[in-house]
Amino acid sequence: MCFTISFEKSTVWQLVHQIEEIEFNISCVISKLNLIVRLISTIIFDLGNVLLNFDHRLIRSRWSAAFQIDGNALFMEKAFNDIVSRFEIGMLDETSFLNELSTYFGLEMNEHSQFFRDSWNDIFWLNHDVVRMLPFLAQRFQLVLLSNTNSMHIDYARRQFPEVFKPIQLQVFSHEMGMRKPDTQIFIHTVERADVMADECLYFDDVAKNVEAASAVGIKSFQYISYGAVREVLEMFGIQYEGHTGW
Repeated sequence: MCFTISFEKSTVWQLVHQIEEIEFNISCVISKLNLIVRLISTIIFDLGNVLLNFDHRLIRSRWSAAFQIDGNALFMEKAFNDIVSRFEIGMLDETSFLNELSTYFGLEMNEHSQFFRDSWNDIFWLNHDVVRMLPFLAQRFQLVLLSNTNSMHIDYARRQFPEVFKPIQLQVFSHEMGMRKPDTQIFIHTVERADVMADECLYFDDVAKNVEAASAVGIKSFQYISYGAVREVLEMFGIQYEGHTGW
């Protein structure tokens, strides 16, 4: 017994065209996913409020109590912020920074230097969940640290939190580079020092304008919101973190 099924030519060609279109779209998606995974060679982290949480209000409250000043107003003053900015781009070393602070407050630094150091430095604590990821990520990717910071904070953080710095192969700091984020040049220099292309890099920073500047030079950049959000970004790029899952 023989059965004959009849289709109009136009219907058959429509079906063939639709199948070919679906196959093409699937192929494009797979190619793009493979390209994304292949290209990610380097993950760049900001330090403050990404790997180490910090709170400048601790400095304000300590100085307010010690010197009977309005700490909140102090951090808004241009002259004070100019001192900090020059410290963060390496125009001032630690001694010069402390001397300028003593002049600013009208104090004898010999009597207050240790207080200034302690109150300035002791503002950090670990972002445990993100830091736990670093050894795992370091097995597959070059890890880079890029931070607006100063010599006092970095020296203190390295002593107190060695687990942050040990897995990171390249560490780039504003006070050593002579420039700060969001200057696009610091991102360009970081990519050059990492010896990779900008689009091979993922970048996490808690400050939106820094993320925008990094994106402008071709880095795949994301604003840090939470540990869970970092996991989601990594998974989006095919990076499965198999360690701690406390999110």
